[in-house]
Amino acid sequence: MSHQPLSPSDPDYHDTRTRFDSADAAARYAERKHERGWRNRRELELITRAIADLPRGAHVLDLPCGNGRVARYLDDAGFRVEAADASQHMTDLARTIALANGQRQIAFSIRDVFDTAYAPATFDAVICNRLLHHYRSAELRIQALQELRRITRGPIIAFYFLRTPLSWLTFDLRNRLSHRTPADRIPVSRRQLDEEAAEAGLRVRRILHVRAALSPQSYVILEPGKDTLPA
Repeated sequence: MSHQPLSPSDPDYHDTRTRFDSADAAARYAERKHERGWRNRRELELITRAIADLPRGAHVLDLPCGNGRVARYLDDAGFRVEAADASQHMTDLARTIALANGQRQIAFSIRDVFDTAYAPATFDAVICNRLLHHYRSAELRIQALQELRRITRGPIIAFYFLRTPLSWLTFDLRNRLSHRTPADRIPVSRRQLDEEAAEAGLRVRRILHVRAALSPQSYVILEPGKDTLPA
């Protein structure tokens, strides 16, 4: 599969940037800053398991950082954290919340996942939380993974919606009946995941499910390599 340079005119790329790069979007995320529900705890638990092999002080990137909840959690856990987002509004929000919590060690920057401008192998691990499911295009997902692979010498922990036996009802049929084109929560099959990872020079090391068999939401641990390992 050939990869052409991205253009701001690419529909998926442009639409996702537009949806989240606004003061209104940041305000909605600000309302979630005190997330203490089961799902939040479960997601942070899975991220902890995914990076269990990393020593304290390891350099970890959270991209996109959104309101910074993962970055703050990683900072509390003793990692050296950089939180980045393509949105100035989101980055400002994440910084404001972190400073209000007394967390002054987190580095913040504005970065595009397709062209981060980091040097190769800058990080020991990258967390890519709640981004790839916004892209209908496999090409975009692959290009994002390629850039993340370039900048890390360790694992990539990426959030996905993976197809389950219920996906046809909860996603395909629902959107077909409503005659709409989905803009997010795009599910991929295990085969798609393996193929896209391989295109990016990665392989699946492990899949951690938020709710096994009940929810498509999953954290996928990716590592450099051409062969795909079983989950």
